[in-house]
Parts: sequence; structure tokens; C-alpha cells
Amino acid sequence: MLKLLRNGILILLAFIASFQLVHYLDNKNLYLPSFLNQLFRYFDDTNFAGSSPVDLASMDTPSTKSRSPARQYQPQELPQTQRSNLSCTDHSLGNVKVKPQSKIYTWKDEKGVTHFSDSKPEDTNSQPLELAADKIFDYFKLNISGANVPFEFKEKLTHSINKLFALYGQLIAKEDLRQVVVNLRFFTSKQRYRAYSQKHAPSLKNTAGFYDNGTNEAVIMYQNSERALTTAIHESVHAINRGIIGSSNKWFNEGMAEYLENITVNLSTAVIKRNQSWYKNGKLKYRPLPLRKLLSASRKDWNSQSPSNLYSTSWAFIYFLMDDTKRKAKLVKILKAEQQNLCNTLSFKQTMKIFDMSDRELQNRFSRWLAKGDKFTHQI
Repeated sequence: MLKLLRNGILILLAFIASFQLVHYLDNKNLYLPSFLNQLFRYFDDTNFAGSSPVDLASMDTPSTKSRSPARQYQPQELPQTQRSNLSCTDHSLGNVKVKPQSKIYTWKDEKGVTHFSDSKPEDTNSQPLELAADKIFDYFKLNISGANVPFEFKEKLTHSINKLFALYGQLIAKEDLRQVVVNLRFFTSKQRYRAYSQKHAPSLKNTAGFYDNGTNEAVIMYQNSERALTTAIHESVHAINRGIIGSSNKWFNEGMAEYLENITVNLSTAVIKRNQSWYKNGKLKYRPLPLRKLLSASRKDWNSQSPSNLYSTSWAFIYFLMDDTKRKAKLVKILKAEQQNLCNTLSFKQTMKIFDMSDRELQNRFSRWLAKGDKFTHQI
């Protein structure tokens, strides 16, 4: 009986190992038990900084459904808090700095055996080891409060935000990047989330998350990991835009958030897929707005007009700009121009001057791009 039990356990372990290997070869990801992930993370010097204490009392059991749900709620950005003087506050921590690297010391003992250690040994003539490694930049500080979200979720979110900065690093010179504080508050209880949003954002209804640029806090409803991750990335983009650029036009701010919220990190690369909330079967789900109307829309317009048309057209226009090297260069110019003033945003006339063409010509090019149907995924 004992022998049968032992053989059964060995067969089960072999099955699990083979399943993990197939999963790895298919997705280039290896999912380990959480205690092993935590152990490996302990030795990794790239952990996210400053996680706040968690509120275990607000922890609900999240849904484990892996199927991608249809979007029911649109993440939103609050223009400011009730204290309007906060709307132009610089929330960044200054220029991006290089992370200090741990030193490795090497020495030989009396037997000629070479040793390595991250601690300098006493009474031994050791030498610091020069490592030929890329500089690691300290892009952001991630503070998580509220519900105790899973460790693996935090890992995915941290890697995703790192990749967001990799993209911004392609658009902006390193010296113009700013270190950003990303404050995320999660709720697993709908009742607690509604109570908090009614207190801090009473004008918003039926949202899965919102970002308050006055207090630099993003609030997310955690129903399941997939939806919460998308919302958290979306709101993190608002925090990054706020820290690096300051105030920016809604079409840019929401368009970038919609464009980047579906980023998928795979080893050292990341893929940006088409946003299926707005684009499916080769066309936009909602009728695109004329670019003149989109680029000149005020925050009041965003609150009064159909949000789906504004969000979908903003996503499509950012995708259009990022889909071509020359058009991407125009987006870079817009971004740099927005950086010049923390509080002001570009006017329609200033924006069109950067494009250096009439709005009719820009509209024609955008419409032809939309009509092509095939939209390739982007890779960072």
C-alpha cells in the first residue's frame, strides 16, 4: 500500500513538471508556487518600493475567472480635487536616477580558492568586482494600499509599469524623464469601493477605477486579476503623464492610457495589443469622431458628449501615431511641447502647427489608416 502511494505521488509530480514545461515552452513563462516566487523576489534588487500597509478587513475573495470580460465600466480621470490649487502640483520626485548597484567582492584564500560575496570580508584582501551590466534606472515608486492583492498580481503590475517607462524612454530623452510616484488603492468590496468613490469622486458613476490628479491617487475595484490589472495600468499611465508632462489634453491622456492598458510583458519584451473594447473585426466599434472635434474637445465636452466615441477615437488616434516612425515623431513633439508648462495644455492651433498640415489632410490620412482593417501589434 505504501509503495502504491509513493508511486502515485511520483507520477503526480512528474505530471505537474511536464505540464509546467509545456506551459513554459508555449508562453515563455514559468509559474511557480507563491512561496518560491517570494523567495526569489527576496534576492532580487528590483522590488517595488514603498508598499503601504494593507487593509485585511476589506479583503474579499476575488473571482478566479480567466476569461476576458467585456468592459462594463470606463476608468476615468478626475480633473482636480475640490481644492483647485492642487491641480498644478508637481507630484514627481525629480529627475530619474540610476539605482545603486550592490557590490560583489572577490578574494582568494590561503588554498588559492576564489570566493565571491556581496559583503566585504574582514581581515581579507578583497577586491570589488567590476560588472559589465546595463544601468538600472529608478523610474518610479509604487505604493499599494487598501485590499491585500495577490503577490503575483503585484509582480505583473510592477513589470508592466517598468515597460511603460521603457516606452516613454523611447519618446523622451532620459534627462527629461521624471521619477514618478504611483499610488494605487485597491478595493475587493464593491460596497467599500462605492463608499470611497462617493466621498472622493461623487460626480463619477459606474466606474471600475479613477485617478485623482490633485492627490495623485488611483483607486481600483479588484473583481478579478485580469480586469484589475488592465485598470491599474490605465490609471498608472495617468499618474505617469501627470508626473512627466503635467497637465495634458484629454485626447492624449486618455488615448495613451487606452493604448497602453493592454500591454503584455513577456521576458524582456512587451507587446501592445489592439484594445478590443474599441476595435474588433477590423474596425472601430463606435463611429470615429472628426479629428478637429477630438483635438479641440474640452473637459466639459468629455463630460457631456458620448464618452465611448471620445475614448475609442482617442485610442485609435494614438495607435495611428505610434504605428509609423514619422507620425511617432510628431507625437514626441507634442509631448515635449506639453512638458514646457505644468499647468497649460496645447490648443488645437498649436497642435496642428506641430503636425504641419491642415486638419483636412490629417483627417484624410487617419481615415485611410482606419479603413485598412489590419492593425499590427506593437512591440517595445
